[in-house]
Amino acid sequence: MLGRIIQEQKNYYLVDILRSEPVRAVLKGVAKSKQKRIAVGDFVEVELFDGIADNAIIRDVCERKNYLLKPLIANIDNVFFVNCLIKPNLDLFYIDKFIFCAAIKEIPVTLVFNKTDILSESQLDELENFAQIYKKIGFDVLLTNINDKKSIEKIKNAAKEKVSVFAGQSGVGKSSIMQILFPDEYFAVQELSTNLLRGKNTTSHTSLLRLSNGGFIADTPGFSFFETPNIEPQFIASYFSDFVDILKKTPCKFSNCSHKNEPNCSIKSAVKENIIVESRYKNYVVLYDEISARVRKN
Repeated sequence: MLGRIIQEQKNYYLVDILRSEPVRAVLKGVAKSKQKRIAVGDFVEVELFDGIADNAIIRDVCERKNYLLKPLIANIDNVFFVNCLIKPNLDLFYIDKFIFCAAIKEIPVTLVFNKTDILSESQLDELENFAQIYKKIGFDVLLTNINDKKSIEKIKNAAKEKVSVFAGQSGVGKSSIMQILFPDEYFAVQELSTNLLRGKNTTSHTSLLRLSNGGFIADTPGFSFFETPNIEPQFIASYFSDFVDILKKTPCKFSNCSHKNEPNCSIKSAVKENIIVESRYKNYVVLYDEISARVRKN
């Protein structure tokens, strides 16, 4: 029987097999010898037994479509990347670097801008302008606040029949959103630091929590960023979807164009014509220089 790991305990795993309650399973034989460590989210083949303490044995572990190491979780369908305009302040480089790293891992991202209830009208307009940048390049964008349950319901609908993960800086309200989605669970929420305007992470383990619509959301510790992948600088632009659209229509003069200093560059022209947003281009350049420096160092 096929199931999904939803939690790791000290000596066993909890496996969801579409029953009302998950089964407790231990790892045995071939599956144990060929797998370094099972991740929450892994699909496994289990054999069920009745009348014994551990009522299932994991016989095999299926191939993963993707995974993260910190926290260890596999087969992710979507990341809800939560940000705020203020408290903590919005960082567009942080967003662009995150969605770049997610693109390399082939993990879709839904951008969530939370705490809209603390914004003035002018700040809401400013946030909507930022949201439009990412809507235009194909990202799903949700504006939320925990005092508007309908806005949180949009997250639940977007998570339907998927395995989703929340990510973002501490203090953006991930735990508060989770508390609304799972009212029978407890998610500790701490106040923002007065120095850093960031909260402290309060989750110490990884598990999958089932939504009533068939989706799962991971309760993960300390997930604020992907590790920057090892990639050659010339391939960075291929993970900026708005750059790819331009290059398909109008390739640059040089096939190895870095889109920084070369003449007849389609990307730089698109920036001048406001087809590509300037902040996206500037963040691309910073990321290009960052990865190039690391490549030279290695």
